[in-house]
Amino acid sequence: MHGARLEPCKLFRRQTRQFGARQNSKSIVSQQLRCWQPGRDFAFPGGMTAKRLRFVIFQDAPGLWLVRGLEHDLAAEARTIGQAVRSILRLVQAHTEFDFRHNHAPLSAFPPSAQTYWNAYAAGTPIPLAQLGLVPPSGWDVQAAFATRLPCEERYRPPTMYTPAARCA
Repeated sequence: MHGARLEPCKLFRRQTRQFGARQNSKSIVSQQLRCWQPGRDFAFPGGMTAKRLRFVIFQDAPGLWLVRGLEHDLAAEARTIGQAVRSILRLVQAHTEFDFRHNHAPLSAFPPSAQTYWNAYAAGTPIPLAQLGLVPPSGWDVQAAFATRLPCEERYRPPTMYTPAARCA
């Protein structure tokens, strides 16, 4: 019984030691950030390679273009394709800077997108960002594709014609 009381104390000590290690790593990161300014290029901590971001672009209505992220469920809309993609790239840059300042994994607050958007991307036409006159944020490998149809649209299936004989069988 006496040994059972000591276990929570040991557990608490382990947790406080881990907490102290996290505090030390945060202070190292904060020292690195002192010379960094928002909007400037930066490398991901730990020598991380570029992370991939894929976007699907589709027209929701005349004069309204939507861009949705796949790996991270991000969305932007605008009147033109260029404005919509530029808007989502600014969103990625802003959230990446915020996450970097707060020692989080980039875009960790955004879960993956729904399967319908992945399907629309796979069936779509790839387009390089250079063709749109855009440059991806540093540290990101950004790919985009035009969806041939809206992700929420179902495929057209002609109505099945039933004959009286088919219903009885």
